[in-house]
Amino acid sequence: AAGECFTRALRQRPRGPEPLIGLGRAYLAAGNIPKAAAAAQVVTERAPTHAAGHVFHAQVLRRLWRLDDAHAAASRAVELCPDDPDALHTLGSMAALLLRMDEAEDALRRALELRPEAGTVWCELGHVLARKGRSDDAREAFDKSLELDPDDLVARWGHYRAVRPAHADEHSLARERERALPELRALADRVELHTPAQILRAEAAIQD
Repeated sequence: AAGECFTRALRQRPRGPEPLIGLGRAYLAAGNIPKAAAAAQVVTERAPTHAAGHVFHAQVLRRLWRLDDAHAAASRAVELCPDDPDALHTLGSMAALLLRMDEAEDALRRALELRPEAGTVWCELGHVLARKGRSDDAREAFDKSLELDPDDLVARWGHYRAVRPAHADEHSLARERERALPELRALADRVELHTPAQILRAEAAIQD
């Protein structure tokens, strides 16, 4: 039923699949994976050359832990639009989940060349570099991410883990942990409050 609804919405919006992708992203953020998956399927079937549709499809497949399929969808998006930073970021993320760290680093760095202000991508690059054992480079990436977004808790935690071997002061590390935990809880509360509004806006966009 959800797929039929999305198909009707897409037929009524001949200008492109962006509103449907927006609705699918809102469902994905809310954890409604079946509706997000239905949206992704309709978009990729009816707009197969739309790179953003394949990016969104990859993100849904990731949530379903179909990682090889997610990587294939992200690769298709990059094939369609090699200079799309979102496609490159998604490809880097999927490659990292598959432990293809060289491919992940290459894709994330290409994304940052196109969008150097993307703090989230710097953060993911930091995790990839840390996994490759390049602690100094990882710290630099996390520092850049925190410079762009001081409230990025994932980057702060990654930075903590990256600098941990270089510090002997356990008290400072304990303070860092204590600081991160309540902020993370507050962030989770804000996301839960915002998600219904995101869905309402997205639903209105495809019904206009």
